[in-house]
Amino acid sequence: MKTEIWKSLTISLLILLSFIAVMDDRPSNGEEDEAKENYMEESVSLVASQPLEVKVTMEKQYLDGVIEVEEKIETIWAMEDFWANYDGWTLMHQGEGFVDFYKQIDDLSPEVKANGYFGIDLNDQLMIFLGKPAEGKVIESFFPIPVDTLESNRRKELEQGIKIQDKNHFNEVIETYADRDPIDKH
Repeated sequence: MKTEIWKSLTISLLILLSFIAVMDDRPSNGEEDEAKENYMEESVSLVASQPLEVKVTMEKQYLDGVIEVEEKIETIWAMEDFWANYDGWTLMHQGEGFVDFYKQIDDLSPEVKANGYFGIDLNDQLMIFLGKPAEGKVIESFFPIPVDTLESNRRKELEQGIKIQDKNHFNEVIETYADRDPIDKH
């Protein structure tokens, strides 16, 4: 996507330079030359002295389903520097005065790291709660668990909440319960 933008900018610059070259080849009188020089000076000074301001939106999505969105106004003096600042981000949308980026984060969100619990809801869905299941806010819903086939201590654990320790623990719990077929009643 960055390459396409640079190609567009390069083409626009080539068209402008071609136009200037054609204008330079035309015979003209002194007034036209002076007007052309003033126009060129104004154009060059606009490009060199006035930065571009854009609204940048950055959306991060974590493994646990949490989405964080940050918005800011960014002043761009050099496009190369701007794109370098967002290396690793995916360009989602761009238009006059705005740029939207997206990034998938291969980790748990700070909130879930601090206070995330696995649990089940009233429909026996595996869920992530911010806080213990009884009073916590639902962050993400996964899949139904056949709780009637679980050992009683496992069911009780899920009802009370299993504290999410880290990314590896998160993946282990998901795998443990994803392997259970809700239709299979061994």
